[in-house]
Amino acid sequence: MSLVFRARFMSALRKRLQVPQPMAKQAFKRKWVVYAKRPFASPKTVVEYLGRCTHKVAISNHRLLEVNDRTVTFTYKDYKEGKKKAMTISGIEFLRRFSHHVLPFGFVRTRHYGFLASKNKPIELNKAKESLQQPKWEKQNYTWQQIATERLGYDPHCCPHCKQHKIIIIQVVHPKRAPPNYMERC
Repeated sequence: MSLVFRARFMSALRKRLQVPQPMAKQAFKRKWVVYAKRPFASPKTVVEYLGRCTHKVAISNHRLLEVNDRTVTFTYKDYKEGKKKAMTISGIEFLRRFSHHVLPFGFVRTRHYGFLASKNKPIELNKAKESLQQPKWEKQNYTWQQIATERLGYDPHCCPHCKQHKIIIIQVVHPKRAPPNYMERC
């Protein structure tokens, strides 16, 4: 940016905004490099891009083919050819690329939203079910013994040795003191 252009730009900016002189001088001391990417093709591509950022991990384990001391080999989709391909890059380059997909502090990946969000589920999901004439949703609490019996076909009360008698818990013996905290020694 030339000095003449800078001066004109600054005077035009001052007419529109109230910029303190010290701040303006400090801002225009630097040489600014503007990086502008091509805009997205359509709103659909914007939604797809944001969906990949908020709903998926940068790379899932099934795409990693080989990891050794120096390189990482993984699969990717070449959208020009419409084929899956393998790429091998250095471990440092892989970490550099991966770190671009780590969300900033305070941001979280979207799990459920709308009427399926945990916060809204009891109220919003039941409104939707009511309008569809479906039975009301209620949160159900299961014990681990019920899950083991109903889902896994395992009876947790059955003796593991003879498989015939039931085990009955008479008393639970708790430790006299907590285990030592090894982290304090480090």
